[in-house]
Amino acid sequence: MKRFFYTLLISGVLISCQDKPENQQQESAKPNKRLIVIMFDGFGMSYYNKSQMPYLKEMISKGLFKEVSALMPTVTNANNASICTGTFPEENGITGNTFLDSTGKEEYMEDKGLLFAPTIFERLNEKGIKSALIASKKKSTYLLPKGAEIVLSPETADSSEWIKKLGTPPHIYSSEVNYWSMEAALDILKNRPDV
Repeated sequence: MKRFFYTLLISGVLISCQDKPENQQQESAKPNKRLIVIMFDGFGMSYYNKSQMPYLKEMISKGLFKEVSALMPTVTNANNASICTGTFPEENGITGNTFLDSTGKEEYMEDKGLLFAPTIFERLNEKGIKSALIASKKKSTYLLPKGAEIVLSPETADSSEWIKKLGTPPHIYSSEVNYWSMEAALDILKNRPDV
């Protein structure tokens, strides 16, 4: 899998969650299934169509894949907010990566208070389902954390627990940073069955 992630520079969002029957008690509930959503930022279909990408194509053959149109503007925050809320920018409030404040100063849209629609993590949390948000860039973890049990980015991983497990995170603009994020996701999937 490392070869695949080395080929692509990913700034993705990974969501891991469990589904459990409503009639089970929260303490004794066993998950029916786990769902992982991986978002590839800046990944055009031309990359996919012109490359072998055996690992990605194998993942797709065993899961679900659908090509969808990006939002305009095609920037990370607007698209991630729409993916994680299931709404368009006019409803979730994230219309780009930046906005002009009341003084005309450009501000980055990374504050969770700017998001007007509930995230998938919030909706799962309301049903007693724990989830995780892992993003290679911290901006997504600042904007979309509401409701997630675990929120992690290599840029903000100052916890000795994560550094002990995975090592010091690589530089944010290296392809290796994506390995670190995926290793964190795999660690959660293996060691946190409650998530």
